Amino acid sequence: MSQHPVHGTPVPFGPWATIGFGVLALLASSFIGFWLISILYLAVGTDVADLAGIATEVYSPEAAQFILRLLCLTSLVGCVLIYYLVKVRQGDKTDDYLGLRPFSLSTLVPWLSATIACAVAGMVLIALFGGNQEVEGANPLDALEVGFLLIMARAVIAPMWEELLFRGFIFEGLKNSSMGTQGAIILPAIWWAGMHLNTNIGAMLGVLLFGLLLGYARERHGSILLTIVMHGFYSVLLFVFRPYWA
Repeated sequence: MSQHPVHGTPVPFGPWATIGFGVLALLASSFIGFWLISILYLAVGTDVADLAGIATEVYSPEAAQFILRLLCLTSLVGCVLIYYLVKVRQGDKTDDYLGLRPFSLSTLVPWLSATIACAVAGMVLIALFGGNQEVEGANPLDALEVGFLLIMARAVIAPMWEELLFRGFIFEGLKNSSMGTQGAIILPAIWWAGMHLNTNIGAMLGVLLFGLLLGYARERHGSILLTIVMHGFYSVLLFVFRPYWA
């Protein structure tokens, strides 16, 4: 574990190491997740022939289910990779570094209200920029019937991974650099919005706006457990009210 030469305390990741390891975590989690789920499919003898349509965004029900399971597995692998990476350097300070701290109910209520306002703003932005007309079929999960795994993916698993990465690891690394708190809030929000290129500009602006809110919540309370709840709530709101803005 890398420590301060005088005080013996863990040294935060620098800004370039933070960004570099963040990119590597995204790539490695996708690769490992795909590798693991492919082995699982082969082990149970599941036919994956329908996956050929993914390249042309022609999703069969089997392909959509595959992508849902891949998303869940990739997210869980990513969480393990990030936690282990920080654990190696920070030791028993890992939870503090990543913001894995409890929060109170009195703290949650106003932030959920802010999340609702952000979701409404996001839906307005999406509607103003053409709904989903520009990206028809871009998200196969939208075509799936509501089920336990889909709810878990939207409300828990994906938010847990994205918050651990963006408002946990990347936030803390940038905050402890010359970029400071403002950079730690703004850059992860821009990066996160940029990962939604399969949506229209309205959706990306909505994600950017919400990312800034999540970063501010992380700074105010030091807890990504809070931002995970906010993120999951936001995703559920957009999913439930999708018929009204799509």
